[in-house]
Amino acid sequence: VEIIGETLETGTTIEYKLDYEIFKNGIALDDKSTRKRLMELASLNAGLAIHYTNEKVKQNVTYYFKDGIAGLVNNMVETKPKLFDEIFHFNGEYTYNLSKLDKNGKIVESDEEDTILCEVAFIYTDESEQSGKIKAFANNINTYEGGTQLTGLKNIIKTKMNEYALQKKLTKKPVELMYWLDGLYAVVSVKISNPEFESQTKIKLNNLEAQDAVEKVVGDYFDKLFKDKSKQPILDAIAQHAIRVKEAEEAARRA
Repeated sequence: VEIIGETLETGTTIEYKLDYEIFKNGIALDDKSTRKRLMELASLNAGLAIHYTNEKVKQNVTYYFKDGIAGLVNNMVETKPKLFDEIFHFNGEYTYNLSKLDKNGKIVESDEEDTILCEVAFIYTDESEQSGKIKAFANNINTYEGGTQLTGLKNIIKTKMNEYALQKKLTKKPVELMYWLDGLYAVVSVKISNPEFESQTKIKLNNLEAQDAVEKVVGDYFDKLFKDKSKQPILDAIAQHAIRVKEAEEAARRA
């Protein structure tokens, strides 16, 4: 880098030229995919503004989400009928002991600790047909095939909502996971120090501690919801929706 003087501006400019011996069909920028990714990054980092300019198509867009991933969930739902108006949005931390190998090659816990940041937002829709979508992220990377953070979210929603439904006598036996996922639109995001991905394309997170983190943070949040009388009508609506979907499917199967 050659120093040429002082400036009040900061930033990085990257220019690239493709090697036609490798990219024989060209490498035109996918404008739609680029804008989608920038929208995700802005929502995963609440308060961050990303300005996107495409001079080729004369487009100038700014992505900014004050409410973080709640804005991404709202974007996923679009105009679909909602089961309730409020998007549940919360975050928390999970601290755990790091493990290491002893001289015999056995895994033991050390005195060192690490912390996982966890953020979740979700809402339910009330559509006539089966629906729902969950997006999972690890360190801002969209793990398209999910992974441990997604498993943790599904497990704890099933556990806690069954706990609530049984306690309120809305059902006599636990409801299967697939019915709790019907109509659920959610985003789960974890920030983890040493992520372990399934492949170099990072389509799936493998850290078991990420599952523990999500289950702990979401579980604690649901425990608070159960004690909040103002939220009980919403919890009732979620439980009744899952039970209604299950009963409708069973009736169709019998028919």
